[in-house]
Formats: sequence, C-alpha cells, structure tokens
Amino acid sequence: HVHPHPFHFDDSRPIRFRFKEYGWTWSGLFNIRSNRREVTMRVRHKMKNHTVIVTVEVRGTKKSATSLLVFRQCNHPPFRLENHTMHPLCFGQALSVLGNEESECDSLLLQYQSADFAWDEPELRRRVLTVKSSGSTSSMEDKTLGRFVLDRIAPGTALQLENKLFT
Repeated sequence: HVHPHPFHFDDSRPIRFRFKEYGWTWSGLFNIRSNRREVTMRVRHKMKNHTVIVTVEVRGTKKSATSLLVFRQCNHPPFRLENHTMHPLCFGQALSVLGNEESECDSLLLQYQSADFAWDEPELRRRVLTVKSSGSTSSMEDKTLGRFVLDRIAPGTALQLENKLFT
C-alpha cells in the first residue's frame, strides 16, 4: 500500500507532473478547479517507448482549503482507437492549429490492433487527434488520413478521411 506524500504547490496556475524514474516526460498542464473531480491524460517514457494513461482525481476537503490529488492508472480511458486496415497508422494530439509534425504523431497503431487514448494536453481549447499512415511503403509515406475532434464525435458517427488511400 502506498502512503500519501503531502506537498504544497500553487494551485492558482496550471500544474504538471512526471514520474520519478528517469526518462518520463512531463505531463500536460491542467488546472485544479472546485468543479473538477478528475482529469485524464497520457504520460510517456521516451526511452522505453511506453505510454501510461493517468487519471488525477481532485478531492477537496470542506474543513480546509486543501485539495488532495490522487494519481492512478486509468482503468477506463476516454477513447479507444482501432486499426481495421492492412496498414500501420500513427496518431497523436495536434498541439497547434498548424500542427507540429514532430509532436503530432507520437504513437504507432499496428494493423488490426487497438490502443487506448487520452489527450496529452487536456486543457487545450481545440483538442484534435491526427491520424497518418505510418509510411511502410514509399507510396504511403506520412500521408495525413484525418484530423478528428473526438470530444464532438458520437458513437457510430461516420468519419470522413482527408486521404483517398482507403476509399
């Protein structure tokens, strides 16, 4: 059983975290708000190419102005991506309006595999998932298949691809 370790931080500004082990990147920024119970995001270990989806639970106390943050591995990620094609795909959160090519596609989804997904930067106003072909052949090299606003897509919605590779 892990015991809580108290620490103080300025909760008037966005905060971020990372695991102690060398190689983990910093999480995306998030705010502590009285009306927010939890926030879920991806955190990556760059050297091991390992991704963990973490939920930060915010528990406020009525007796004092203290917030307790509970970090746990997410059991039910907000999104699940499935690749039902013969091609490997790469995906990631677009971190700018124009799209930063380096950070857009940071995860690989192999043929007929699935992956859990959460936002890297949950506080961004415009959260967009970019999906590209993974360039296994010269004709497939890094073609953008689509940019999707997952928060606005209802289950069963037909998605329109930007590329004619699969049509």
